[in-house]
Amino acid sequence: MRRQFFIKLENAIVVRRADRQSADVVDPPDGWIEVDEATFAAAELGLERQQDGTFQRPVNDPRPRRLSKLAFFGLLTDDEYVALFKSDVPALARGAAMFTAAPDPFNVDDALTGTLLQHCVDNNVLSAPRSAQLLAQMRALSRRV
Repeated sequence: MRRQFFIKLENAIVVRRADRQSADVVDPPDGWIEVDEATFAAAELGLERQQDGTFQRPVNDPRPRRLSKLAFFGLLTDDEYVALFKSDVPALARGAAMFTAAPDPFNVDDALTGTLLQHCVDNNVLSAPRSAQLLAQMRALSRRV
């Protein structure tokens, strides 16, 4: 059995990855390139292939960062969760409803995310430093897709 590794690039960005194990060796499908296992491991979705063959995050990546709602909940303390999602403050209740209605994973870069965090600061649910910390954590955990 031989294992083959393939990646598909669009504008030097990794957009698809696939591997297969079979006794039969196949040519890469149209638009795909065959790579070795180390290159496959390094070629994460969304990374840009550099001239030297390495992969790096694009400098001006236009794709939004997305984070699962479950991952977001994991960032909150119990008290923060209750204050955010069980609030009778209109701005926070509306924010919780909008978060619930948003797709999963949600867009961390959407202006609404920052606006809702600011409502939390304005209503003393989060301190400004904690709001900034949450946003940084969301960005660090998110993926560009």
